[in-house]
Amino acid sequence: MTENELTQAIDQIKTASMDAVRLDRRILKKTWGFYYMIWATAITLFSTIYIPLENISNTVYQDILFFTAYGIVFIVAIFVTMTLFRRAYMIGQINSGFKGKNRRNEIRSISINVLLFILILFLASGILKYPEGVIGLFFVLVLIYIGMLSGIKQSMGKFPFEGYLSSGAFLFSAVSSTVSLFLNYGYVVYGLLWLVSSAIWFLSGYISLRDYRKMVNGADESLRVD
Repeated sequence: MTENELTQAIDQIKTASMDAVRLDRRILKKTWGFYYMIWATAITLFSTIYIPLENISNTVYQDILFFTAYGIVFIVAIFVTMTLFRRAYMIGQINSGFKGKNRRNEIRSISINVLLFILILFLASGILKYPEGVIGLFFVLVLIYIGMLSGIKQSMGKFPFEGYLSSGAFLFSAVSSTVSLFLNYGYVVYGLLWLVSSAIWFLSGYISLRDYRKMVNGADESLRVD
């Protein structure tokens, strides 16, 4: 192989590597966009689902319905999320370079799912009537927040703008809703504060999917021959 042929081969490898990186970024932008949308919907339901159930006089039936309703939302959101990231990982593996699946990511994913299940127990059990329950819920939310930051950073590398939006909104709602319970503002204010986070998560999803479409259109333009 001549020096010129070697140089061409190296350039082709570099081009293929960059194409794989760009493809992975498109996959991740799309996946995280849908992720934000899914959990924005889940947050909305978590924040409003108590309204038709709070007037049930029988506390046993009420607790069962609360746990069932929250549990269904949780299971559906987790299932769709896992399906999205599994598909993204498979596509990334085919196109070389998707770095999302390793032992640390699997442990983080399992931990967040466990924390989310504990969150459901807090919301459905009525333990938020007590200060210990409010403090416990806040710590669970903080751990979920840390896991979310780690997941975004690990998969995306450079922290995206919508990542700052979603994580900032989550932290704001976690802190402000906890304070509202201590000030005895009740579940209405608590739910409204989380609806703020939900709205910003919808916006984050829109931004991520918009960027994905721009990246796809940019790739299509580069393939055109005038």
